[in-house]
Amino acid sequence: MGNQNNDEDDTEQQIEIFKVKKLIKNLEAARGNGTSMISLIIPPGTQISQVAKMLSDEYGTASNIKSRVNRLSVL
Repeated sequence: MGNQNNDEDDTEQQIEIFKVKKLIKNLEAARGNGTSMISLIIPPGTQISQVAKMLSDEYGTASNIKSRVNRLSVL
């Protein structure tokens, strides 16, 4: 029975590795124009509301850019 648990753990680990590799391939294939796309990595245990506030603050800062071309590139 102990051997079966090891096999299941190995299978689960292989599935997780596959998922991560697939995610990396998808991210590598993603393309944006200049600053039109960002990657946001949220560590485990981080409050989503805190991250949302940070993004909202960044958006507010970008809205204050005087140059129309630069502002539109950032927003």
